[in-house]
Amino acid sequence: ALALARELRHPFNLAYAAGWAALYFDSVGRLRDAIAVADEAIAAAETYDFPFWLGVATIFRGHARARDGDPAGGCHQLREGLARWRDTGARLAGSIYANLLADACLAAGDLDAAAAALDEAAAHAAATGEIVASAETERLRAAWLRQC
Repeated sequence: ALALARELRHPFNLAYAAGWAALYFDSVGRLRDAIAVADEAIAAAETYDFPFWLGVATIFRGHARARDGDPAGGCHQLREGLARWRDTGARLAGSIYANLLADACLAAGDLDAAAAALDEAAAHAAATGEIVASAETERLRAAWLRQC
């Protein structure tokens, strides 16, 4: 999808495909690739005014950055992305994004912020029925407890 979006030079498809590619690369540990494609998504979203994808790609970039040796900077960027995403009125995947923040905060050693993000993930799941990330929330809560 990313190769096709690049070939077609279609800005929205590029923001969409690069945004999801960033999450994929982050999840398989290819952090530099995650950052690079997130930058591609962010550039398209900023140029063509796609606020949703600007927020989501910034979230994914921040998480990869936190895992790639800059946890404090990654947390800051992830929070910026969350704020942008929330400003669009979106709610879908809120527990997933809160989990990413919790994970980044744990990497940064900010246990209070990690706990708050985990509480947000659980509250979002309870309020919306979006339980797809609930197991990850509990795994991260266990990681949080080990660091306390």
